[in-house]
Amino acid sequence: MAEEKDSKATLGEEIIIDPAEVVGLDDEKPLQDDVKAGKRGRVLKAYNVLEDPEVIVVPDFVNEAEIQHLLQLAERGWQPSEVGSGVYKSKDEAKDLANEVSDIRTSYSCLIEPGTSNMVTAIEYRLATLAGMDVKHLEPLNMVRYAPGQFFKEHHDGRFRPKTVFLYLNDVPPGEGGETMFPDLNVKIVPRRGCAVMWSNIIGPQQEDNRMVHQGLPPKATIKYGVNCFFNDKPMRRFVEGEDTKPKPSEAKVSILDPLDIVQRCPVPATKDARADPDAGLRLRRLRVSQDPALWLVPDVISSREAGQLMDMMDRQQGRTPAGGFRVEGDEDLQELLADLEARLAAAAGLAGQASVRGLELRRLPAEASGGARVVSAPEEQKPFRAVYLFLHDLPDGGQLLFPKLGRQVTAREGFAAVWDPEDQDHLGLPPKTGSRYGISCTFLL
Repeated sequence: MAEEKDSKATLGEEIIIDPAEVVGLDDEKPLQDDVKAGKRGRVLKAYNVLEDPEVIVVPDFVNEAEIQHLLQLAERGWQPSEVGSGVYKSKDEAKDLANEVSDIRTSYSCLIEPGTSNMVTAIEYRLATLAGMDVKHLEPLNMVRYAPGQFFKEHHDGRFRPKTVFLYLNDVPPGEGGETMFPDLNVKIVPRRGCAVMWSNIIGPQQEDNRMVHQGLPPKATIKYGVNCFFNDKPMRRFVEGEDTKPKPSEAKVSILDPLDIVQRCPVPATKDARADPDAGLRLRRLRVSQDPALWLVPDVISSREAGQLMDMMDRQQGRTPAGGFRVEGDEDLQELLADLEARLAAAAGLAGQASVRGLELRRLPAEASGGARVVSAPEEQKPFRAVYLFLHDLPDGGQLLFPKLGRQVTAREGFAAVWDPEDQDHLGLPPKTGSRYGISCTFLL
């Protein structure tokens, strides 16, 4: 990302930065924003409008089609904006802070979950390139809408967020309010359609830069639309909303595989709960329900409490109010749980001690999702692999895994894992009729 080094704001008087008037650039580099889609990246120009602290402005960061797409995604999801409140006692904001509606913020917001569409994915990777951070650290895009008179009073984005990028999705004419204001810097940035502004929130790990306290001023007569793009100091992309590209469903007749019925018909006694015995994970029952193509169902991979903790953690990470009440005490506890789970998933795959997990992700698919899509992403290595999907809860209707070639669909049952070789057959994750489907996906190279 190139930077303009000649035009600098001077402190001491109110400085109005209008992205439409930022000009001059000696160096420019291509942003590979559409690599995932196989397209050539656009050349975007970034301007360093303030040196200390550094503030970067990128005109035309998102194009017209992307703006319309984001607004359409948010159309039915606007909710009163919330504010994180609490006292920092640890390095885990999910534990220290709670989101709630506050009179310091009167706007409306809508979360756009990771990978919601190819266009959203392209924007996410472009943001990561701009910020110079791995896309895994990017939180769900947080759409925001300010009606005339609505505001967000002075606030800091948090010591756990090294960088913020704010995208303006429409123009607010100069003098009509709606600016992003940094009081300590005496700087106002005028909203310009498609523009991105980026700043750092910290001066060191978990150390706030208090100069970056800012506020969203109320627009006078125009509705202002924008996107908060926060980069967290912890990886956020274990938590994935939605699914991958859709395969073609089969028109053949489909039979139902209910894991509970299969276990009841199986004469082999159940093993101990994996959590009660450290070695129990290596003795998980692998029930082969299809010979060719191969498909296994594995019960008791995870306990109800562990499943609840993971679902609650996913909700907290993505800004939803957890419904289960199963709280993970801290990031270390979460990592310990996931590491233990990786060994069990390897055992479920029949590869205990032989292979390491690739791309473990927690996934959530809401009922409003249309159609179905893959729930397991192929690893980057072009090698044969085994796929595992673990259901975290029962679903009364919908949410099944469909295997078109086999003509079977697996009912969602808590703690059961489905295991298969994607080289032999594809799969389709069907959306639930109500609520959301929570699960864990991963792969193992063969």
